[in-house]
Amino acid sequence: MKNKTLPTITVGIPAYNEEQNIQNLLRSILKQAEEGYRIEKIIVILDGCTDNTEQKVKQVMNSSRLIKLIVDNENRGKSFRLNQLYKLNQSAVIITLDADLILENNSTISNMIKPFRNKSIGVVGANNQAVSPKTFIESISVAVFNLWYQIRKDFNNGLTPHNFQGMAEAIDGKLAKQIHFPGTPGDGPFLYFSIIKLGKKPFFSKDSKVLINLPDNVRDFYDQANRAILTGKIVVSQTNSENARYFKIPLLFKCKGILQAFIKNPLYTLLGLLFLTVFELNLKKDPQHLVGKWNRVHSSKKAINL
Repeated sequence: MKNKTLPTITVGIPAYNEEQNIQNLLRSILKQAEEGYRIEKIIVILDGCTDNTEQKVKQVMNSSRLIKLIVDNENRGKSFRLNQLYKLNQSAVIITLDADLILENNSTISNMIKPFRNKSIGVVGANNQAVSPKTFIESISVAVFNLWYQIRKDFNNGLTPHNFQGMAEAIDGKLAKQIHFPGTPGDGPFLYFSIIKLGKKPFFSKDSKVLINLPDNVRDFYDQANRAILTGKIVVSQTNSENARYFKIPLLFKCKGILQAFIKNPLYTLLGLLFLTVFELNLKKDPQHLVGKWNRVHSSKKAINL
């Protein structure tokens, strides 16, 4: 019998057409060791899905009473679903996860919960890591991702909005009730600034690893790179113009990260930098991204298997 005195956790998953990976994510959650906490429920909200995501979730529900499924046939967007999950939550901590990732090991959630022992912490960001690439473009995507990780991971002990990407975060349940996401992208950095405004601190947990797929074609790579480049500007416009300084990383950290990436993978790192240069030059030619209207990145939605 589980210890009912332990801190309670609700895991919330907004999902739109995630039939390929949703079962792998749910199973990786159900395998968690529950060390120092107790999972009360896992809430999956379907956001106007048109594929077999609902059936895939129901198959896993047969083996666990923790999973609760909410089906909405209208596509309202991730921000709307996060607001919905925060209102539904009754646990001490709510963890929100994108449906196209998996938890790396059975201690991921434990590592996300530990920082809350410090009462000044309001949100914990997980450490997103890319799975091994299988194609040429995917290898470039992973090289760019790893380059950026080398740059951002140690700056200010990880306390930068760049480490809060909206894929996997744990939030104090009471604080979550006071947060409302606007209907535009950038939920991770927006959450980072919201927690600070509420008088609490963010924490980046390097030990809390989740695995993600990256784009395997040029179109998706371009769309995802544009999203990363422009998200900071959008979030600053949503919050406070002074927050722009939190996105700045000193040249020393950038040079150090680039050097480390080149030592590890010189060819793909060079190709990745060339791609990013071309993408940045083309930002003004793609104005829809300036208001956060992202194209869906389909190739990162593949199943992830441990």
